[in-house]
Amino acid sequence: MKKIVFYMSMFSIFFSATALHAQEVKVYAALGAGAYTLKYSESGPARAFSTKKTALPAGILRLGVDYGYLGAEIRVGVVKAGSGTYGAGTLGSASPFNLKLQASPFISYLAKFQYPVSKSFNTYLLLGGTAAKLRITPTATGLFLNSNKTKTGFTYGIGAEYKPRPLFAVGLEWIQYWTDVKIVESGGNQSKASFGGFGLSFRRSFD
Repeated sequence: MKKIVFYMSMFSIFFSATALHAQEVKVYAALGAGAYTLKYSESGPARAFSTKKTALPAGILRLGVDYGYLGAEIRVGVVKAGSGTYGAGTLGSASPFNLKLQASPFISYLAKFQYPVSKSFNTYLLLGGTAAKLRITPTATGLFLNSNKTKTGFTYGIGAEYKPRPLFAVGLEWIQYWTDVKIVESGGNQSKASFGGFGLSFRRSFD
């Protein structure tokens, strides 16, 4: 909760500062799609387990403001679940089982630092936070893997945009929404999750 308050406060301060120069603020909306990797791991004296799901499709709505070399953005997204089959003996299970993982929906609050290479080409760096709901659903019983927790993690990424027209842009980026976010920590055992990847977006500005 403290992280959420901090990041939202940072976003509010930035937005308030730019609002003083509203005539120079550029507001935009964008739709994006991505292919993300979700990692989950457990470690400790009791047991160890890790799994990774790749190329999980995602859809994202982005709303933001640009002000010179700075910007701020809010994102809301959903990511498809990944699933896999694990053999008997994994996590002490007496029989094979399926495991479904999903970090969705999520919301990100980001500060943007950008550098226009030319009138039609822009590069940027993203820093902020992401709150997401991690769902872990096994088919076997007694594995103690069920999770339905909302966690917040540090977010960072880089990207570039091409503007074929002044108000329209196509962007490509790499972003890490979570990195080793702690899900559970108890008695020397802990679990962590990470997710991020590449995304493509189509943006419309409103001058």
